[in-house]
Amino acid sequence: MAVVVCLSLLLIGIRSAVDLPVISFPVIESSSIAIVTVYPGASAETVQGFVTEPIERAASSVPGLDYIESVTTAGTSTVTLWLQLNQDTTEVISTLSTRLSQIRFELPEGTEDPSIQISRADTPYASFYLALRIPPERTYAGVSDLIQRDILPRLAAIPDVERVENYGLQQSMRIWLSPWKMAALDVVPNTITCNAVINACARTGEVERAEWWMNKLRREGVVLDVVSYSAMINACTQRGDAMAAEEWLARMLQDGVEANVVSYSSVISACARKGDKNGAAKWLAKMLENGIEADSICYNAVIDACAKARDASGAEKWMKQMYLAPFEL
Repeated sequence: MAVVVCLSLLLIGIRSAVDLPVISFPVIESSSIAIVTVYPGASAETVQGFVTEPIERAASSVPGLDYIESVTTAGTSTVTLWLQLNQDTTEVISTLSTRLSQIRFELPEGTEDPSIQISRADTPYASFYLALRIPPERTYAGVSDLIQRDILPRLAAIPDVERVENYGLQQSMRIWLSPWKMAALDVVPNTITCNAVINACARTGEVERAEWWMNKLRREGVVLDVVSYSAMINACTQRGDAMAAEEWLARMLQDGVEANVVSYSSVISACARKGDKNGAAKWLAKMLENGIEADSICYNAVIDACAKARDASGAEKWMKQMYLAPFEL
């Protein structure tokens, strides 16, 4: 009897296994979109206020968005959009591209165009690495350049390949100029080289060296653009020298160079941190007088300076200017 029962159960199990319907796993698409924007030479605070926040504001209205997170470092803004399950990425990319093109004019001058990258949220990508042995007769820089120019384009052309990256030695060139030798030889570099030298000195904290070049080139009539002046102002601001930042902004306007919102914002923030509410209010008023639309960072800096100085009427005045003026007819 027991054998019959066991055989019956075995046959029923085999029959059930054969006839049991198999349901495929549902297709679930979980994706994320990263928006990477480069603003060379800008501090993390500047990138956060003038690049990351406008992009976050524009991206918050795309369809199927779950939540947004961002990472801001000096010179780089990365905004990641996490989408809902099974959201069509094609529609999101189309809408996102339109939103970014609408706010492109709000980004500071010198900002590179935002790049959009799509990746799977659960498994970012399937990848593999190609490790190359450097021959003794070749240099790291030469092999890296060969990979960048010849190998990467061929790998990127393979079907279903999303992205190809080179983790080798990046090509770069650093040129150190001797101001004394150049002055002795009466050598004056062109404007592009001047801007590069000034920016390099300012970003590395060598403010006196950058200031020496600025004064020398201004005396010799070399035309300097907003990039050099902004680098000097930003360097003085980071060092906490609000007076020097004000002086360079004044020289910038005196030389006929049109200041941008980043230059004004740096000076206003420097004055506010120093506790100079009059200086911060003066430059904000000058900014509005020149037709440059101030953002919340500038207003908040002036309001905070007035509050620390216990100037309630001044804080109230700029608060009204910030919130009520745009709605007045």
